[in-house]
Amino acid sequence: MHMEPRATRVFEINVVRRGPVNDGMNGLKS
Repeated sequence: MHMEPRATRVFEINVVRRGPVNDGMNGLKS
């Protein structure tokens, strides 16, 4: 997925907060 830098930063923050729950979605982003 191509996102704006700000949106990506927010997404990463959400991954850090939620932890393993969004780890799978982080893999999709990569």
